[in-house]
Amino acid sequence: MRLNELVAGWQKYSQADGILLMSPHGLDVAALRIIEELRPIRPFAAIVDEIRVRAGHAEAPLVGAQWFETLEGEYAVIGTLLLPGVQRTLAMVLRDDSFVLIDGGAQPAMADHVAELVRLVARHYFIGLGEIRRRPFLYDPPPGWSALRHRHATRYLHPDQPLVGGIITAHDARPAALNRVEAQDRVLFVDAANQLTERSPPFEPMPIASRHALTGLVHKVHGQSGGRPATHLQATLIDDRFAYIVQMEAPRDDVEDVIRPFLDLVRSIRPVPKSLAVRSAASLIHWAE
Repeated sequence: MRLNELVAGWQKYSQADGILLMSPHGLDVAALRIIEELRPIRPFAAIVDEIRVRAGHAEAPLVGAQWFETLEGEYAVIGTLLLPGVQRTLAMVLRDDSFVLIDGGAQPAMADHVAELVRLVARHYFIGLGEIRRRPFLYDPPPGWSALRHRHATRYLHPDQPLVGGIITAHDARPAALNRVEAQDRVLFVDAANQLTERSPPFEPMPIASRHALTGLVHKVHGQSGGRPATHLQATLIDDRFAYIVQMEAPRDDVEDVIRPFLDLVRSIRPVPKSLAVRSAASLIHWAE
């Protein structure tokens, strides 16, 4: 295993929030620290800026920054910060409501070694939350709208609120296979049309597809909300693992200002990455023989 080769002779120290690995040449020459369950989730750029400030080099360049997917199918980002005499390779692996920070620092002689170590650890990092669960997914947010993170969903408010009352809600992806427990959860956390009074019969569903091979339907219903005529739309895209649900609610007079951003968001939805961890584990079965 390549990881064993990279950390041969390194000392390992368990810490309250993670683990510290120190090279045989000492902490000042090369080290890697893993910090788990950091909250709240912040932009990678903000984390890099904090390190720059602490190091006293606010203009230090960040190179090679890129998003990737771990073997478990979780989202992650990595980049290398070039400080005087030290190279810091940083990786951020996202959990559902927290993140893991993998921070490797090295003097020039071991910079490539530590950069490979950080990449390897991040790519294979074990989050262990399970693939089929509520999962954030990628899409293009409506430009200019204000985002509010709620439990298991993100709500977007129209830029002209309160003059335009439109709201778009992107729920976290949910298991496509419906069971009694998940059905109850949808009633509690997802279903919104049932809040309308004097509801119209449902309209004929409209087929819709994302640019990333997801297909589904848009359902529309009219009703009253707060004494005003209102319209509710729900788009549900499905693949073999997840359902991706996005809702739009707006006063009837504001629908035209809201429906295009809603449909644009739905068409931009990307599937949750697939886990390769189970497939990879099959190659290790000889350990048990």
